[in-house]
Amino acid sequence: MKIKSLQILIFLPPILLFSQVHFDNYVECVYNKESVKPLIIYESRNGKEILRLKKGEENCYYKLVIKKTKKGWAKIYKLIGAPNCSEDTKIRENNDYKNFWVKLDNFEMYSFFAPRGKTYISFLEKPDFNSRKVITIDKYTKYQLVETKGLWARVKFEFKGQNYIGWIHKKDQCSSLWTAC
Repeated sequence: MKIKSLQILIFLPPILLFSQVHFDNYVECVYNKESVKPLIIYESRNGKEILRLKKGEENCYYKLVIKKTKKGWAKIYKLIGAPNCSEDTKIRENNDYKNFWVKLDNFEMYSFFAPRGKTYISFLEKPDFNSRKVITIDKYTKYQLVETKGLWARVKFEFKGQNYIGWIHKKDQCSSLWTAC
């Protein structure tokens, strides 16, 4: 009896492939999908506007990989547009936005626990594992990026009716809207 091999092909929608691109040595975040403001790329902080990416399309998201932050601005390492964005062609035509800047308004991160088996995330007072805990959460939470320091992200968020601000390390950061990181 001859056994034939069975091959199964799995086709992932482009939106899921977008979410699976990770950069281990950088902080990543996504532009708030509810924002009505366009995402504007600048030549330098407070400099010339290079590109204005519109929002409002369904399933259109922009992922930002950050080189560093300074006074409310983020220096771009990489900018990725979800395949469903009509403006994405501009990103692909000139994908070298490295070292350009964006304002840190409307950039988000998320907390997911399932894939790592972890059931909580601690937010710290300083970007140091030995720092005092501000709060530990055990639920899905969306938070806004304030600044970065190396692989640490300072974020602000609301949890159980209270506002918090704290630092989280890369290992606890998630910039994917569609999968658990």
